[in-house]
Amino acid sequence: MVSNAKTVAIPTSVNGLGFKNLEHIDRFNEITEKVQKITVLAQRIFKLAVLKHLESGEVSGAVPYMSHLFMVQCFLVCTQGCFSGDSRAYDNTREMRKIVIDVWNEYSERLSVNKIDLPYANSFATYFRTAHKAAIVSTIKKHYYNLLFDTVHKLSGFDNDIKAIELAFKNGAISKTVYDEQISDRKKVHKALREYTTNVLPKDVVDTGADAGLHPDLVRVLSTYSPGFARIGGTINDSIDRHPDDHLWAMLRLNEVRGKHNMSTINILPSSSRFKPTPEKKELPSAKYASFSAYPIRAESANARTPHNRNVWDRQDRWIVAALTLLCAFTRLYRIGRANRASWDEMHFGKFGALYVNRTFYHDVHPPAAKLLVALSEVLAGHNGTFNFKGEYPPYVNYVFMRMFNAAFGITLAPLAYLTCRQLRMPVGFAAMAGLFVTMDNALCVISRFILLDAPLLAFTAFALMMLACFYRQRRQAFSAGWWRFLLMTGVSLGLVASAKWVGMFAVALVGAYTIYELYEMFCDTHVPVHVYLKHWAARIVALIVIPLSIYMLTFKIHFMVLNRYNNSANFMPMGFQTKLIGNPISQQPYDVETGSSIRLQSHVSGAGYLHSHTHQYPAGSMRQQVTGYGYADGNNLWNVQRRLAAENVDGTRGAMSEAIPGPIGHGDVIALHHNSTNTYLYADTGHEAPVSKQFKEVSAVKADSAEAARLNMLWVVEIVNPEKRMDDGHVHPLGTPLRLRSLMGNCVLMASGDRLDKNWGWGQAEIACSSSPDARTQTGSKYLWTVERHINKAQKSVNLGQYMSSSFLRDFAVLNRQMWLTNNALIPDHDKHNVLESDPLSWPFMIYPMRMVGWDDASIKYLEIGNPLLWWGSAVACLLFPVQVLYWLVCWRRRCLAWRANEFRSYIEGAAILWGGWFLHYAPFFAMGRVTYLHHFLPSLYFGILFMTYQMYFATSWYAPRSTRSVLVILSAAAVGVFWWFSPLTFGWDKPIKDLWGMEWVSSWPVYEDKLAI
Repeated sequence: MVSNAKTVAIPTSVNGLGFKNLEHIDRFNEITEKVQKITVLAQRIFKLAVLKHLESGEVSGAVPYMSHLFMVQCFLVCTQGCFSGDSRAYDNTREMRKIVIDVWNEYSERLSVNKIDLPYANSFATYFRTAHKAAIVSTIKKHYYNLLFDTVHKLSGFDNDIKAIELAFKNGAISKTVYDEQISDRKKVHKALREYTTNVLPKDVVDTGADAGLHPDLVRVLSTYSPGFARIGGTINDSIDRHPDDHLWAMLRLNEVRGKHNMSTINILPSSSRFKPTPEKKELPSAKYASFSAYPIRAESANARTPHNRNVWDRQDRWIVAALTLLCAFTRLYRIGRANRASWDEMHFGKFGALYVNRTFYHDVHPPAAKLLVALSEVLAGHNGTFNFKGEYPPYVNYVFMRMFNAAFGITLAPLAYLTCRQLRMPVGFAAMAGLFVTMDNALCVISRFILLDAPLLAFTAFALMMLACFYRQRRQAFSAGWWRFLLMTGVSLGLVASAKWVGMFAVALVGAYTIYELYEMFCDTHVPVHVYLKHWAARIVALIVIPLSIYMLTFKIHFMVLNRYNNSANFMPMGFQTKLIGNPISQQPYDVETGSSIRLQSHVSGAGYLHSHTHQYPAGSMRQQVTGYGYADGNNLWNVQRRLAAENVDGTRGAMSEAIPGPIGHGDVIALHHNSTNTYLYADTGHEAPVSKQFKEVSAVKADSAEAARLNMLWVVEIVNPEKRMDDGHVHPLGTPLRLRSLMGNCVLMASGDRLDKNWGWGQAEIACSSSPDARTQTGSKYLWTVERHINKAQKSVNLGQYMSSSFLRDFAVLNRQMWLTNNALIPDHDKHNVLESDPLSWPFMIYPMRMVGWDDASIKYLEIGNPLLWWGSAVACLLFPVQVLYWLVCWRRRCLAWRANEFRSYIEGAAILWGGWFLHYAPFFAMGRVTYLHHFLPSLYFGILFMTYQMYFATSWYAPRSTRSVLVILSAAAVGVFWWFSPLTFGWDKPIKDLWGMEWVSSWPVYEDKLAI
């Protein structure tokens, strides 16, 4: 009736309200609509208070709340007309006011309070009709917010609890220390409660225009301080939604509850009512519901625990987090040093850590953050960087500490899982079970027990998810301190997870998807001002783009600063970077390239290597000697430079046959490149296609005494492109003058096509071709450019070329990341061979093929990366069926038979979408990857899947079996622990023959006793 009333637009002709223009009228409409929503919220709180007192038989205690309830309802029925500015609407509300007065007077006779009359009710209407918008808002804040606080405060049982503690202290039941602690805790809660009801709640309702129903955050406050409310809160919410406008709701609901429990009902209706009065019995037995005391000295049952829908870090949470952390620490650290050999990828990542210790440059496909942590563990363990992590660990390498350091990141998964679930409004029991599930997964456990990158990756992923959940809970307090804190921490977590492994980018995608969804919702909300919307954009750009990118780049800056010694794996880096490395072999070289110099030309295409030739011929085309790109330095990469006549002086074949001209090589000069080891010349043949890239022309080598050597095809025009500023003198110098070589005859440009030759005749080396495209003659792309990486000329003295070279962090950063991308894509599986470590993404969710992490002979200590089958299979089923579940709901919604209430569905689906989205985004992209994949790539997705499965279990239990919650928790937890224990020998290491371990092969494809997929 009243609570659903919408504000009617005020005509512009209304007088007496002080409005000067239509904009003021629209603003007044907006404010009054929010005021009505606040008032309806107050109405429902007071109804709850009346119900609480009458259910417990405290009739006198209900009197003040009945008064508050009348005031609120009277205000509602009046505002419907007085705010509209329509006299007829105002007059129509008189009948509603009379109904309210009649009901109140019926109450007054039963409760011995003073009656009221119509003028008393009209006084409210008069005030709110003549007051301006500021006066209305201030009145609401002054009166109704105080009533809200007093009501919630009394519902919490605060005063009664204080008295109970004082009585216990006087009787000697508790000590002075306990008394002071308990009183202090309750005063803190009291203060927080007042701050909530006077600050947070008004902001929620007024600023966001929240739904006028029993607000979820109000339910959270009531539940925090009233454990008994958890058991009847749901039914009260249902009743409020069913009867939102019935001013007799409280008494009707009371009679309904009492009737269900065979208790007497109360006659609260006047004789004129359409409802028949029920005779009142003299003795009213007490209700069977628990007390509303907020602080029971001793919990009588599990149901008395603090409900789930609150956001308070209390002692219970601390104890659970501590217990989960200790249990997880035991599983990760138990017998962690048993295998005294470098196992599995410890040989890689342990070695990378050692290279950090001795500061030697290396190249890897992963970002440096997690490897820097491995290096830190080696430094703390006292490692000197000399052990190469192959074979047994020597006595001076404290590998146990290194593994423990790495395991610490795996230990954080359990408490992070618990805290994340709590932020997603899961109750203590199910949140604790989620943490237990994460602890009891064998795959997550075993991956944390070695010196690998996966434990930091998983920890940073879990941290990013928790920060996203915390930020999600703060979404209604935009730009508050907590909102900023969790937004910025989300950005920090994204920077960490992306810097550990590129798989962490999937967490970035999850946060990005949530951010897009949130910004889209704000965009569709016409009540959000443009400047506020732009402020949201700016905040997210800084927090979720600038901060993560800065952290990602910072890890590379540290990477470059630490690794200052040369290694040949740095040959793809820019020349300026290489010259800054200690011990590099390229800084000391002759300065001027001239006729007679021997040079080694390096392509700017990553992986193409050096210009190379050997005695083998092409199997087709010209069938001349091959010219290829080779990635390693050897004698077949050296070419002798011969400066011939300038291009404008060449006529016929004389240019090719003319003698070499002494002096330095400059821009525009025509040269011939003589291959020293095979006595051949570099030759461009436009009459034949390149062996692989048919759109280009073939490049070969012809004998010096052959007829082809007399043709212009073996002459090349030198074109210097973007030289170093200190070398920009028109001459060719090593390292700092990139070259483009154009064939004089064919007018095509020497290039590395990026393709590879056939392994059978070209040994998989890079294809070198000649592009006759007109654009190629002006291109400065890497495929057309070459640099003199090595210069040999005994007639010249070597100089320090580093003094001429410049280095840029941004350029080095871009080159290294590009090379990481190319190297990562080059890790393709060989389908002709079986690798016991590899597996297909399709097999991961149901764990079709676990991975052997070490050798499997009888004498070795065997570790199998096998997960807890119950958790893997359960999470797979839950995640795979979720789209079907959503589709079913969509069909029901379309058919108008969906039983969800809007707020309930939103509360469920947003949490489910975050967890399921994390599972999907960490799993689905692997199907599009061409690189080799392993089972441990699925572990981040598994973490999301376990949390999502627990989330589904919680809601399914609350929907279909609320009375079986404890049984569900106990049975599922016990099952997870039991299965973990069953497979623990392969998690903690099995040093006996595998045939002595019985019952480990639950699926026939599992390679426990034998590898059935081996060829």
